[in-house]
Amino acid sequence: MALGFRNRLVLFLMATLAVVQLGTMVILYGVARSALIDAGKQQLVSSAQSFSRHLDTLANHLAEDAKVMSLDYALRQSIAAHDSGTAISALRNFGRRVGASRMLLIDLDGTIAADTARPRDLTGLGRFAFPDLLPMAGESGRAAASGVMGGVPYRLVVVPVLLPDPIAWICIMVRVDDRFAEELRALSPLRKDIALAGQTAPDAPWSVVAAAGDPMDPLAGIAGPGQMAAAEPQLLTKHGAEYLVLTTPIPTAPGSLPMMAVLQYPLDEALAPYRKIMLYMGALMAGGLLVALAGIGLIARGVTRPVTALAAVARRIADGDYTPLPPVRTKDEIGQLTTALDDMAQAIADREDHIRHQSLHDAVTGLPNRLNLEERVDQAIDQGHGVALLLLALDRLREIANTLGHDLADRVARDAGARLARALAANGAADATVARVSEQGFAVLLVDRDIAAAQALAPALVAAFDTPYTEAPFGEGEVTVDLAAGVGIAAYPDPTPGAPPPTRPASCYVTPTWPCWTPARRSRTSACTTTPPIRTGPNACR
Repeated sequence: MALGFRNRLVLFLMATLAVVQLGTMVILYGVARSALIDAGKQQLVSSAQSFSRHLDTLANHLAEDAKVMSLDYALRQSIAAHDSGTAISALRNFGRRVGASRMLLIDLDGTIAADTARPRDLTGLGRFAFPDLLPMAGESGRAAASGVMGGVPYRLVVVPVLLPDPIAWICIMVRVDDRFAEELRALSPLRKDIALAGQTAPDAPWSVVAAAGDPMDPLAGIAGPGQMAAAEPQLLTKHGAEYLVLTTPIPTAPGSLPMMAVLQYPLDEALAPYRKIMLYMGALMAGGLLVALAGIGLIARGVTRPVTALAAVARRIADGDYTPLPPVRTKDEIGQLTTALDDMAQAIADREDHIRHQSLHDAVTGLPNRLNLEERVDQAIDQGHGVALLLLALDRLREIANTLGHDLADRVARDAGARLARALAANGAADATVARVSEQGFAVLLVDRDIAAAQALAPALVAAFDTPYTEAPFGEGEVTVDLAAGVGIAAYPDPTPGAPPPTRPASCYVTPTWPCWTPARRSRTSACTTTPPIRTGPNACR
């Protein structure tokens, strides 16, 4: 079913408004999301830098504690006396105080003299896995790095034991696990999810060794063993959740397997407040759409109601009803259209009146024509009125047109119509209808009058043409034209059967045509005064 103009207008406006509002929400959400992504990337870069700084800070704290321990007289005496049991006990106690997972005592030649992870083994502990850290510790007083020992990742801090020259090395080992990651995040302004990954074997894939928070798929984007993810933050999607990921390498001891930190920025959590705002905006826009629907409905009704009314007026005009429209108060386009439509209706009505007038009136005299007369006769009869019809013929009007011109004949015809009207008014029949039914014929219609009244009126109508028509056209000499008329009478209903015929008047009041007219005298012949037929033809006066 086709929609009406009002429904289409409402639908279009509502759809436009909804699209604009939805587009606004999408643009705002997109701008907010883009801004949060940029901010998240910057935060991840800053967090990676802060992570590295706090690793160094942790190493410095451990190194300071280790230096304090290296100054312990009992420890130095046990090291000098090669008393491994006492050294292990001191290392264990110190490790508990600083939160170390493992403590090593390393001889100057790089062999491990004591290991808190193997307190019963006093010999055969092997060599230190990262000997390059030892000279670095001797030069700078400490050496810090990360490394994997026995498949376990550690944070290593090496300090020398001086007496006053180095007599041994102490290695503090903090296992890199979830606790380590949480402590590291607690010591730093990092508020994002952190994961520490490493390789436990040279060709082994990356594995997560520690995590703080709830990182999602920390190893996403890492292609294979030994390969790092992109140094720039990446936007990843996992299980419908979006998050930014940045990997940063963790400095490891020479010869150690690589390690890295994976920092994550959960974009969905950052967007959660904006989603609430979008939800509120959506509810507000939905309410606005309802209000707009009511307003647009009223506006559409105000627009379409006059249009509908104008359509009804147009249909009324099409049916021939040209009743003037009510006055228009508005000056807008609808008012202008209404005024134009009213003007058009009046113009059409005027043209139809003119056309009807032309179709029902003689063009020369302006009198009703034959069709008009027939309509009036039919109307009177249909309404139950009696009618009488007098038909007059100006027999010489055609000859006047042929001899003196049509213009003069037209003026004579107009004068004839005026003479008939005056004769009717003078004889109390001003309400009679005078019509021109042919080129030289006129008719007089009497309503509610019988044939006797028509017969009484006939002599006066014939006598109206006794006076010749005279004029001086175009400044020339005067032209005089004698006029002669014949009359016939018809009546409805017919006279009563058996009634006597009408009596003949004393003189000839019907002037026939040619035989009764002599051009020389331009008057009726003597025969016309003695021939009294009521209905006459061309030879009636012979």
